[in-house]
Amino acid sequence: MKRFLIFSLLLLTSCQQQIIGLFQKGESVRHDEVIEVPFTVENGLMIIPVDIEGETYRFLFDTGAPNVVSTELSERLKLKKSRSIKTVDSQGNESLLDYVKVQKITIGGAAFINTTAAVADMKQAEAIACLNIDGLIGANLMKKAFWQIDSQKNVIRIASDFDQLTRPVNGYVIPFTTEVTGTPLIHLKMGQVDVKKLKMDTGSVGFLSTDSESYPGLKSDNQILAERASYGASSVGLFGTSENDTIRQVLVKDVSMGNLSVPNQVIDMKRSKSSLLGMSFLRNYLVTIDWKNNLLYLYPQGEFQNAYAESFGISLFKEGDKMVVSLIADGSSAQQQGIKVGDVVLRVNDVDVAHTTLEEYCKIIKLVRIKEVETLQIVLERNGGKDEYFLTKMPALSPSSK
Repeated sequence: MKRFLIFSLLLLTSCQQQIIGLFQKGESVRHDEVIEVPFTVENGLMIIPVDIEGETYRFLFDTGAPNVVSTELSERLKLKKSRSIKTVDSQGNESLLDYVKVQKITIGGAAFINTTAAVADMKQAEAIACLNIDGLIGANLMKKAFWQIDSQKNVIRIASDFDQLTRPVNGYVIPFTTEVTGTPLIHLKMGQVDVKKLKMDTGSVGFLSTDSESYPGLKSDNQILAERASYGASSVGLFGTSENDTIRQVLVKDVSMGNLSVPNQVIDMKRSKSSLLGMSFLRNYLVTIDWKNNLLYLYPQGEFQNAYAESFGISLFKEGDKMVVSLIADGSSAQQQGIKVGDVVLRVNDVDVAHTTLEEYCKIIKLVRIKEVETLQIVLERNGGKDEYFLTKMPALSPSSK
């Protein structure tokens, strides 16, 4: 059972030149030493401490979005609106957001002056509210310095000069272009199929995902070794959940970016505004981002892991005070037992969710992390009564499962 958080944002406006100017604003204060910032991993994402006006706040480290501050934090800091822009999240949900200037943001001693931030309700989607964050540190701020993500030591390193960052000898170099906000866009190849704007998105829990439009080309190119389908809503953006869709999980023969080639990888294919390279992939590497030369460096850290491919074949979502089934995978134990999208859930393991509070929902998200449980017990509402089901994990896709 998985539900993926994705914090990617797309700005919609006819005044493109004004938007470019908005996200070019700001600068970093030069520092002579590499600054190390510890992060915690919560629901698969990196949370870092950020200082603003003498107070420390919790921010998500997110290359897939611009800076964002919560509505509450904006009011506390008395930030003045620069302009309002129609903004679309990763699920295609739209909202008119105010954009403000933050005079100074300090991350572990690295100071960033006069950067732009969107103001958003960080509690609009319950799955995001569970993170209890005050905002996002986004690409428009990050591009003012050099960054390194070390998932083995749970630290982010910030440098004023690229050569200050220590890098292993053997690694991969991937060129990128950028969105107006600074988000890196990578050219991905799957066999002969091109995806020219794959977002490097540390605000996505997922592995690799592309739009379903790539599927016919992969099929005709004989790149698909195995596949399975799911139906329902699989992910959450800043403004809400995705719409119901058929999601294909496909095992692709050959995936490459720059000089990195990774065979036999699982790709999610669904109707989407963007293709994403998320944290489930990136945590396998020491990641160094050079916005000055638009180059991404990946250095392997240990044996490559794709635990993302494991699944109970079911997702749950909170609707009002009810917990409902939001997605079912073909061939899962949930499907085989007759569970359907829209079924109301009364209990998950020992957690009563008949009248689901936000605290209970957040507990469920933590409870069913794939590495922590092997089986899942759920009780569903059935014709005024209750039915109990025991769910098991689906095996990872392999060529023999085609």
